[in-house]
Amino acid sequence: MEPFLKQIATLFFQQQGVDISNTLFVFPSKRACVFFQQYLSQFAQVPFFAPACYTIGDFFTKLSPQYESANKLELLFDMYRCYINCTQSTESFDSFMGFGEILLKDFNDIDNYLVDANLLYSNIANLNDLSDLSYLSKEQIEALTRYLGFFEKKGSAKQEKAGKDWHVLSQLYKQFTETILAKGLTYDGLRHRLVCQMPQWNLPVCKQVVFIGFNALDGATKHVFNRLKDMGIADFYWDYQSDYIQDKNNKAHYFIQENLSNFPSKYTIQYAPLSTPTIHTISIASQIGQCKYVNQLLAAQNNVNETAIVLANEQLLIPMLYALPKDIPVNITMGYALNQTSLCKLIEDYILLQTTCNEDGFYHTHVWNILQHAYIKETFHIEVDTPAFKALKRYLQIAPATLQEALQEHPALQHIFSKADTNMLDTILQLINNLTITNKKEKELLTHTRTALNRLFYLINQNSDIKLQPKTLIQVIKQALSSINVSFIGQPTQGLQLMGVLETRCLDFKQVIITSFNEGIYPQKDTANSYIPYTIRNSFGLPTTEHQDAIYAYNFYRLIQRASNVYLLYDTRTDGAGNSSEISRFVKQLKFVYNHPVEHISVNCSAQIQQNLAEKIVRNTDNVANKVQHYLTKVGLSPSALNTFIKCPLQFYFSSIEKIFIEESVGLDLQANQFGKIYHYVMEYLYKPFTKVEVSKQNINDLLADTQQIDNLIERGFVHEIHQVEKDEDIAQYLPYTLKGMHKLNAEVIKAYVIASLKQDLYRAPFVYIAGENYVYLQFKQENLPITVKLKGTIDRIESNQNGIHLYDYKTSKTTQKTTPLINTDMLRQLFDANATHISNRSEQLQICFYQYIAKFNYPNNPIHCHLYYVRTAFEDPELFNASTQRVLPENWEEAFTEELNTCIQNMLNPEIVTSPTLQVKHCEFCKYRDICAR
Repeated sequence: MEPFLKQIATLFFQQQGVDISNTLFVFPSKRACVFFQQYLSQFAQVPFFAPACYTIGDFFTKLSPQYESANKLELLFDMYRCYINCTQSTESFDSFMGFGEILLKDFNDIDNYLVDANLLYSNIANLNDLSDLSYLSKEQIEALTRYLGFFEKKGSAKQEKAGKDWHVLSQLYKQFTETILAKGLTYDGLRHRLVCQMPQWNLPVCKQVVFIGFNALDGATKHVFNRLKDMGIADFYWDYQSDYIQDKNNKAHYFIQENLSNFPSKYTIQYAPLSTPTIHTISIASQIGQCKYVNQLLAAQNNVNETAIVLANEQLLIPMLYALPKDIPVNITMGYALNQTSLCKLIEDYILLQTTCNEDGFYHTHVWNILQHAYIKETFHIEVDTPAFKALKRYLQIAPATLQEALQEHPALQHIFSKADTNMLDTILQLINNLTITNKKEKELLTHTRTALNRLFYLINQNSDIKLQPKTLIQVIKQALSSINVSFIGQPTQGLQLMGVLETRCLDFKQVIITSFNEGIYPQKDTANSYIPYTIRNSFGLPTTEHQDAIYAYNFYRLIQRASNVYLLYDTRTDGAGNSSEISRFVKQLKFVYNHPVEHISVNCSAQIQQNLAEKIVRNTDNVANKVQHYLTKVGLSPSALNTFIKCPLQFYFSSIEKIFIEESVGLDLQANQFGKIYHYVMEYLYKPFTKVEVSKQNINDLLADTQQIDNLIERGFVHEIHQVEKDEDIAQYLPYTLKGMHKLNAEVIKAYVIASLKQDLYRAPFVYIAGENYVYLQFKQENLPITVKLKGTIDRIESNQNGIHLYDYKTSKTTQKTTPLINTDMLRQLFDANATHISNRSEQLQICFYQYIAKFNYPNNPIHCHLYYVRTAFEDPELFNASTQRVLPENWEEAFTEELNTCIQNMLNPEIVTSPTLQVKHCEFCKYRDICAR
């Protein structure tokens, strides 16, 4: 395989020798310049001056040096002022910004293709029918209607005005360009137009200008090509060797005929013959999995110097860098955009921290995003596992005073978590200027970001008459940082090449690996990013979707034409963003149009951890049996722990023995367990005054009538649960407690459940209320057990009547089926089998049996009745409801229960069993420890 650029270098060196120094070469990309000069150096027998090499963008800048490229935000500021002047609108900049960005792109296209803006917008105004809006998105239609009053009812006065309003854009274009040119500023398209209008150019001294490897040409580029050709100093070379590209039915052929006809080559290239590449398609249900698989592909190759990894989705750059072998030299042609750095995320979180702060304090998510940020932890030496910081995790909104108290040992941090009353930009700059980073690369990124933000904030302050809302400020910062790429250090022509799609232009490699080769990514799916109708764009020669498809097709077929092996990796998942799981259309063309053999490989991307963390924890624990014995004898075995062991011994070991707790984040809505705990709290305190006395129907009617008391207890229950406050005097400090949003809605639901429960109690009254949330325990001793096991539990409610003692276990979770009656001891034994799916509500039934087993010894000589109290069904008929709650156990059930419980405890004492994961993978789906277990 002889690369195209090497063939060009050979041709010109043969024709011109060392006199090649007087030739100026222009390429589509910087990387092509570097490779071309590298190939030229291989012919040097004697020293000679290397010829000048430019990208097409640099070449235009060289021709017109008097204008400075403007910052995009500065362009939008100027466009906004011109828009207000042209329309006399009162629209804010924040709402104009999205509209202006699309207009700016349209203006850039108009200039690049040398289109008369006044004529173009006049043609749009003269269209008789604007009903075909298929080229616009819903948001763009709304924008045009809002800003210019388009698309009103046909024939109406508003529609007549709409036709005239297209002329506003013509006026806006004229005033906008005059404004920025008066300031000595320009943008790419306008610069290109100006170059074409200049009578004389600032052309570098050279005998000829050679354009190499171009394909899709805009109007300005064609003008420059023609003008230099007429001057007799231009030469052109095209990379159109492949039969695929020569096929007139292939979209890759779209520009060929015009280019070859208008811009012929002076010399004839003696092309090296092309071989047929071997094509491999590889399906992987993961983006990260693709990066891992690339590692395997590289391991099978001897020489990575002739290998290129092309990222169709450039967001995979960092994952790919982590996945590549450390011993392989990598040259990265694409830069790393600053908006992808963690510093950009820190700035965004800080803005959100300040702008979402209200009278209740800072929102917890933004507080923790900042506290746990790597830069903050390194600069201020934060340890978030201290009791002071852990106490903050129970708050949804963190009061400034509470936060300042937790930060007493970190006074330098306190200003970050103070409400920013001064200029937000100054505070952000102060924040990033105070950061200290030791990592060399991170430090470089920080320096670039500081420089970019200083320039940006200077620009914003210079335009202080335009106010930016926080949401717009975040967008502006991200856009400013996205336009700045930090280059990676490497040898440009050596090692593995890691690049984006556009960087592949003019370059050839033996091995080509393309990731994210999905339809919609390669090629990109069509997007309506213009306010100019398709028919107008097409008639004026502006780029359309056909141009985009032709460019992608050419880039693909050109890239594979000299390759020996091509690997096309694609994701088989369909994500929420609408990206397809289908492989790119180009593979189907190869298979069905060109009959090119394609080898397919399907990779099962299962989650694997090199060293199972669960095994590591267990292996480092030499006294598993001693820890289990301590737990069973001192801490005590609860029914929930028993249920956990039955479902998965390893989960029981993690949670109960090793006490590995997975913290749950605070949310705007209550978790199911929080909802249940507040209901429990209210029911306990409603009946607390009646402890060990008889509750009459009148007593319950009084409770039902006093809805204010219920509201107050619900309010206290929220404080108790959300803020983890136990004592009444501590709860009082939070009162009155305002419930908002979903919390307020949840409070109404809890109140409805409480009232329904009281009405059920009214049906059973009178009864004696013995206790609520009552802690009970029992010392369990068996001959074949080496220890006495403490059984413990908290019974939600205990009451008595003439029939005996009644135990109630509240269940606020949803139940869709009736509980299976335990009609014999065999069915009771199956409560200890997690796979007994025919026993409905198995874990709940085991729990209430566990309580009844303990209660028999706590309340001897009394009949014990157990009840599963499903709160959501409390609205049913009282007679049916109370009958359905009671669990009738078979005779001699205690003997069967003792035997099964004894077996479970023996298994707990066996280190091999207690540290073994469940065999039923279905239990792993929602397990908190699945990342540790790696099941």
